[in-house]
Amino acid sequence: GGGGISAYFLNLLHFCVWSCCVFEQTYVFNHDSFNFNFGQAKAFLGQYKEAEEYLMAVQSEKVKADYVYLSWLAKCFIMNQKPNMAWDLYMKMDTSQESFSLLTIIANECYRVGQSYSDSKLLCATTCRGFD
Repeated sequence: GGGGISAYFLNLLHFCVWSCCVFEQTYVFNHDSFNFNFGQAKAFLGQYKEAEEYLMAVQSEKVKADYVYLSWLAKCFIMNQKPNMAWDLYMKMDTSQESFSLLTIIANECYRVGQSYSDSKLLCATTCRGFD
């Protein structure tokens, strides 16, 4: 049916983007946009160790404050058995809808991979930081 064709084109598109990133890796060494985008691509593919390395190579404070960047980095930390580092990302944020969303990602990912490290901290955060 139509779903098979859509999936085929999405996979083809993903392969093309991946191929371009691998090609550009040689030429765009230490560029924040490349590191951010390549880190996201690696995380999407489940290659969390490499994704974390690329995301951590980002130098721009503007990018490092971006919610999308923080959420991918938090997921990488959790998947790499470093939930405390994901928690630190959350604690550095001001109380906002984005911080609550990051907290939700951290809680869900920790639960999904069986890391109970953050359970009590997450409960406290949702009750102590004034989320409605």
